[in-house]
Amino acid sequence: MTQLVRDAGEMLAGMTPELKSGQYVFCAAGDRDWTLLQPLAMFREAEGVSLILELGAAEAAGFPIEAPMALITLNVYSALDGVGLTAAVSGALAKA
Repeated sequence: MTQLVRDAGEMLAGMTPELKSGQYVFCAAGDRDWTLLQPLAMFREAEGVSLILELGAAEAAGFPIEAPMALITLNVYSALDGVGLTAAVSGALAKA
């Protein structure tokens, strides 16, 4: 099994980012039946259910579209208690 990395510098050095094809959107499910939409991710919070959907699926379901986004998979075996990776990647994307 691959060793999990906790150090942010090692995480950055070892990752191999991959831009996936397609566009994705963040949607608030509201009262809609989203169970057949095959979301990439689903978050259940006090305010309700939020989904990450492929753009076409969100459009077909009638969700309002605000900001289509790309999907980047970092391909790094980071430990859950490792810190700094998200901040470093966000900073690099903000400069791009």
